[in-house]
Amino acid sequence: MVLAPHRLLLASTLASALIACSEVPGGDDAVADSSSTDSTSSSSDSDSDSTEDTTESSTDSTEDTTESSTDAGPDCPQETIVLPGDTFHPDAVAATADGTIYIGSRADGTVVQTLPCETDVTTLIPAGELAHVGGLLVDDGRDLLIACDADLQQPTSPSIAVFTRTGELVATHPFEETGSCDDLARDPQGNVYASDGTNGRILRLPTAALTVDGSAVPTWLGDPAFTAEPPLRGINGLAHDGENTLYAVHTQLGALHAVTIADDGQPTGLTLIQLDSPMVYPDDLEWVATDRLLVIESGIGFLTQISLNGNEGVHWGLVGGLDEPSALALDADGIRAWIAEGQLSHLGGQDPAPPSLPFRVVRALL
Repeated sequence: MVLAPHRLLLASTLASALIACSEVPGGDDAVADSSSTDSTSSSSDSDSDSTEDTTESSTDSTEDTTESSTDAGPDCPQETIVLPGDTFHPDAVAATADGTIYIGSRADGTVVQTLPCETDVTTLIPAGELAHVGGLLVDDGRDLLIACDADLQQPTSPSIAVFTRTGELVATHPFEETGSCDDLARDPQGNVYASDGTNGRILRLPTAALTVDGSAVPTWLGDPAFTAEPPLRGINGLAHDGENTLYAVHTQLGALHAVTIADDGQPTGLTLIQLDSPMVYPDDLEWVATDRLLVIESGIGFLTQISLNGNEGVHWGLVGGLDEPSALALDADGIRAWIAEGQLSHLGGQDPAPPSLPFRVVRALL
């Protein structure tokens, strides 16, 4: 996950992706209106004023749908988690098989939790133990909570921190060099992958080293395709398909990459997925099922679905009207998603106005 300066988004890119999100292929559950306008011509014809109007229109037309989606939950009433304070800025969320939700703060590293079917928030990891949380994972089999930690204020090495699910620190794994830790993914063998959007690389922590304190996280794959022009991020959200492919989004370019993994765990190929149009500041990424991904498009406030067909992909908006979403996690049933509204532009200074309070994490029916 990333501190995405969406206010600086080029008008042409925004217009293209707004059109893509409005091209909903016949799904009653999708929230955007249908449109067949060509994204390339829209991009070239749009100016900043029209883009701004389009964004506002998109947000207004989808707010009510977001509420109706989150009202369709299961038996328990847990639909919206309200976070404490006025500086939390959630940028990581993870859900366990039993329904416990963990939420990490990009501002001060606090991690809070809610118990199954409850909305009361309790602090699990207080501020100060971690600097800035950019990703969270749960290892249900070993009862571990794994955090992506990076100090945004100091040129120090990021790390992967491993805790018990009751909040005790088990191990800290520093990166080989300074950079950022923007998201985490996990494969079925328990290996953990981390994205560093500052240096354009993916790191990999082997499952055998997960609980060995102090073991460093080596670079697994670095590629010029993962880089970006500062202050923007390149590679960001990660998702493993459960077989032999790791997917990664590029925040600045709105692109999706697929990394093929060999039997020995090494990367053997990098493919740029040909999307129907670029995404707008994609952030967190989740694998849902065969040939289907969910992605946060923070630049336009959408939870978006990507349907894959080989090396091609089509994406459209499922839930809109979100307030600068930054992270998501799937419920154990796989049909609902928790979405953190991080409002990260207010944290990074791109937007001097105060954030909308309270900070919250909402659940949406997919």
